[in-house]
Amino acid sequence: MRLTVLLIILDLAFAQLAGNIIREIHPPLTWKRCKSAGVCETIQGGVVLDENWRWLRDVGGFSDCFRGNDWTYENCTTTESCTSRCVLEGEDYENTRGIGTTGDAISLRYLNNQSLPTANSRVFLMASETRYQTFTLLGNEIAFDVDLSNVGCGLNAALYFVAMSPDGGSNKFPTNRAGAKYGTGYCDASCLQSQRYVGGKANINGWEPSPYDSETGIGNQGACCSEFDVLNGYSICEWDECNQGRLPDCDRWGCDYNPYRLGAIDFFGKGKTVDTTRQFTIAHWANIRFGPIDSTTDL
Repeated sequence: MRLTVLLIILDLAFAQLAGNIIREIHPPLTWKRCKSAGVCETIQGGVVLDENWRWLRDVGGFSDCFRGNDWTYENCTTTESCTSRCVLEGEDYENTRGIGTTGDAISLRYLNNQSLPTANSRVFLMASETRYQTFTLLGNEIAFDVDLSNVGCGLNAALYFVAMSPDGGSNKFPTNRAGAKYGTGYCDASCLQSQRYVGGKANINGWEPSPYDSETGIGNQGACCSEFDVLNGYSICEWDECNQGRLPDCDRWGCDYNPYRLGAIDFFGKGKTVDTTRQFTIAHWANIRFGPIDSTTDL
């Protein structure tokens, strides 16, 4: 995967910052890279939580910059002030988010009913403390085991690739000082507008809290890049996509494949050919060329 590197004049007037109250420790996660059958090396990686699920607080204290599905407007009111005055904190993965790893296995709990109840999460695979793991998809196969037995209706267990910058955008956007270590720089083919930071700056302009989701909303800025979905599903059905979203000359929803919709009603589900009451293996051969499309835009 090749990424465009741009020369940018450094502006130190405001910056997306990382906090120092909660220490950020990435849960370790191993995986294997194989050259041929039985010829594999174990990679010592880790995972990091997306910035959108982190505590965003005032740089000078403990008050929230973002609460529920809206900016608080107590500490900042503009893109510049929110970028310079708000910091992303570290995360207690197991106790706060219900994210646990053991060897090459990871478990994500949708609801974590601790002293500070939380819901949902998104994590990225790390190559180091400050860089995401990148992959060459064309001509390679990905295989993994998955357990969807406790993933019920209304939820989506997803595994997919997006063309994010390996450093989380800190080189391209000097205002982003948190970087991949704090899960910055997410984008996808839907050009989602729900990211609190886009391009290293607060997405507060035009922000509208969602009337349906108590945890999110949308701002003027959309975070766009190409995307390749391997799994979207739960214990009843599944689909996958070659999602190119709103990008030029592409179908926003990609070319999804759903066995049930195509008539194979006994193929996937509880007690069916692919029995989702038990762990099973997904193997996917990538025969498409997947590369970055550099786009951060107003929508």
